[in-house]
Amino acid sequence: MRDGDALRLQEKAIVSCFMEIDRAYEGYAKSRGLSYLSLAVLEMLSDNDGECTQKGIAKELMYPKQSVNLVIKGFMDDGYVESRALESDKRNKVLSLTDKGRAWSDRILSPLRAADEAAFSRLSGAERDAYLRLSCIYARAFSEEIGRLV
Repeated sequence: MRDGDALRLQEKAIVSCFMEIDRAYEGYAKSRGLSYLSLAVLEMLSDNDGECTQKGIAKELMYPKQSVNLVIKGFMDDGYVESRALESDKRNKVLSLTDKGRAWSDRILSPLRAADEAAFSRLSGAERDAYLRLSCIYARAFSEEIGRLV
């Protein structure tokens, strides 16, 4: 096998691994009556409660503002999220989980986080260190290569 062929097979394997994680995440979201995007927005709101804006969530998740707006509107309609105007810029609103939203978020995210922790703990300390180190090296290299294209 030529080096170029081996490289392409390895690239496909990496993409396949990332897609497997995405499919598992999406399957979990669906099992809880959510879309992939809704679960991602809920995680951001939970992790950054009271510090998120719709614009910031859209930028971080790389989804259109309109899509994120639909998710947030649904959460607000269900009483899970509330908003308040920023003191520094009244046009932007900070999003917060309500008490009902925090309880709902905990029911959805706690099992997901426990599964993530359990999966990661199946790796040895050295494997976790290597995975993190190599993932960061690959992410930087990939970003640099894409940067050359745009």
